[in-house]
Amino acid sequence: MVAAKNRQRNIVKLTKTNVIKFVFSPIYFFTSNLFLIEVFAGWAILFISSFLINHFDLFGLRQIFLELMNKPYIQLQCRVTLFYKYVRHPLYFGMLLGMWATPNMTVTHLTFAIAISIYVIIGTLFEEKDLVNEFGETYKAY
Repeated sequence: MVAAKNRQRNIVKLTKTNVIKFVFSPIYFFTSNLFLIEVFAGWAILFISSFLINHFDLFGLRQIFLELMNKPYIQLQCRVTLFYKYVRHPLYFGMLLGMWATPNMTVTHLTFAIAISIYVIIGTLFEEKDLVNEFGETYKAY
């Protein structure tokens, strides 16, 4: 008797909704995996880019270490490598790609993605001025 009830529960009724889910589930599976690949790529670009411009200098660790060792701070060179050949700010690009490429956008995630986007836009304006002041014509030519 119990086995018969379990078999009845496992039988899927052919309704319009179930047919649509069955037809579109491979498409959803494929696109959701693409989004996950984009999310991973975005965060990977951000992480790798931070090391391309000297990760320790970016977070101020190099400055602290040099101060503790009583050594003068030497300004870094403007280098164009890997992602920087194609994108002017790969850190920001990776962050935006990681935030916006999602298969399920909730209201909270959307709010956070909008806030990060505003931060990136404002940050880029300030950073451009700082980089021109720091590297001069080399950065303008880039």
